[in-house]
Amino acid sequence: MQAIRLLACSGRQVAASLASPAASQLPDPWSRRLFIALCRRYGIKPYRFARMKRQTVIVKAPRSFQETVLWSEFKEANAALSAFLSDITDKVFRDTIFRDASDVDEVEEPRAIG
Repeated sequence: MQAIRLLACSGRQVAASLASPAASQLPDPWSRRLFIALCRRYGIKPYRFARMKRQTVIVKAPRSFQETVLWSEFKEANAALSAFLSDITDKVFRDTIFRDASDVDEVEEPRAIG
């Protein structure tokens, strides 16, 4: 079984080594939980070594499976999950805190003096 090392940083995938297991660093708990669930769905046992950051998940799987199935399915499901969580968050803010849950206004910077 051939495996590679992958670092997932803001949705980007970087191949680093052909001899080691795949390690993904998932920045938020929801993405991490989704990735772990997908691994388990396909019979892959995710793990991390002691003293590794919690967001690091390591899996051993064939490279072709990681790239064509697992990672592509994760990216698609994670985009849907992020959109859903964003919608729910906006609704909670509008309904309980303030009706305007939009982002801040973008304004031009003042001109420098001199």
